Amino acid sequence: MRKHLLATTALVTAALLAGGAHADNTENGLTVTVGGYIDFRAAQFSQDNGNLNTASGRHFDFEQEYALNFDVMGKTGHGIEYGGRISLSNDEQAPAGGGSNTFVDQAYVFLGGNYGKAIAGDHYGASDLFVSAPTIGLGQANGEYTDAVDQSIFSVITPLYSADDEENTKVTYMTPQLGNEQHKLQAAGSFMPNWNDKGQNMIKYRGAAAAGQTTSTNFSDNADNAPYKNVFEGTVRYTGSFDAVNVAAAAIVQTGEAENANRWTGASVSGAALEDFTAYGFGGQVAYAGFTVGGSWLDAGEMNTIAGQNNDQTVGTLGVSYGWDRFGLAFSWLTAEGYNNGFDNTIAQGVTANTVGGLTNVNYIDDLNVYGVGGTYNWFPGMSTNLDVVWFSQERADRRVAGRNISDVEGHVVMLGQKLEF
Repeated sequence: MRKHLLATTALVTAALLAGGAHADNTENGLTVTVGGYIDFRAAQFSQDNGNLNTASGRHFDFEQEYALNFDVMGKTGHGIEYGGRISLSNDEQAPAGGGSNTFVDQAYVFLGGNYGKAIAGDHYGASDLFVSAPTIGLGQANGEYTDAVDQSIFSVITPLYSADDEENTKVTYMTPQLGNEQHKLQAAGSFMPNWNDKGQNMIKYRGAAAAGQTTSTNFSDNADNAPYKNVFEGTVRYTGSFDAVNVAAAAIVQTGEAENANRWTGASVSGAALEDFTAYGFGGQVAYAGFTVGGSWLDAGEMNTIAGQNNDQTVGTLGVSYGWDRFGLAFSWLTAEGYNNGFDNTIAQGVTANTVGGLTNVNYIDDLNVYGVGGTYNWFPGMSTNLDVVWFSQERADRRVAGRNISDVEGHVVMLGQKLEF
């Protein structure tokens, strides 16, 4: 995935040139709006590493996340809306946590009207319409706790199982919301030529770079950094109002064709080609008198697996939230099972690296659970304090393989955040 690195001075200069939070370009009828957020967080955390990382652990740290969004909007006399967004953030490396560098998170253009909306560029796509367990503030079981977790041994799984395609370069079409004031239906479809590919990068070779070809993690001409091609994603969402009860429900399907040249080259899996995949799921929420209850379920199929890895890959969420006046509370639970061939500890644990026809079911997580409780208080418009307490655990099926000294990975994260949105 290509990341555009910008200096901090460029970020400040762009904000100054925008002329504040709102600017009208009367010459061409475009309106430019600047927004974003700054989120300071303090975390206390502890993780039992299951004999996979014996280094002495740290248990407390601060972090800072920020984003700056430039939104451009225009409208013709015939009611056609057009524009785009450029979003700058240090959270590009999520869910592992960002850094001090600023990246282009999203950059896209759109055109919309009575017949729907077309979007082209680096954006979230059709999955934006999906519905899962309700969350607030720091996100509870689907939130910021992941920044305080060692992801080389704990697998972070989202309600859509894998979030890697979120800002890949793609084209999306969204229908208008069809129906009446009480009942509306909307659908969206996205297509991306390559997974893990964004920005100005174009993949020109099926396999690894040719001799003498210059490549890097961020700028690649070869398909080894794009595990899937011809990825399609479709979502349908229904929203309804029944007196004081509001309902939202969604279904999603995603397919990807494995790039033939792509191979796992980590410590645990070597020389094995990926499998094509089809993932599908559904979710819903019901809201009444300040309470929102909801959840989701998704079958990831053979996403990010190799031949012989045939165990189930599923993820489910369940949660409830309640908001009144300036306060909000929420609880959510995420449970999952599936493979993580990105784990890099197999050889260190005395098991020969996996090859085609070898030990194919290493790195299978047969039970992953995340429980999160969160609260939020809104002091002033845009200013909020957020608190999350999250417990997580993971059991791996291959811990029972002879010669492996693996136990369960579990821990907790307590995170306090002060956020300004503008």
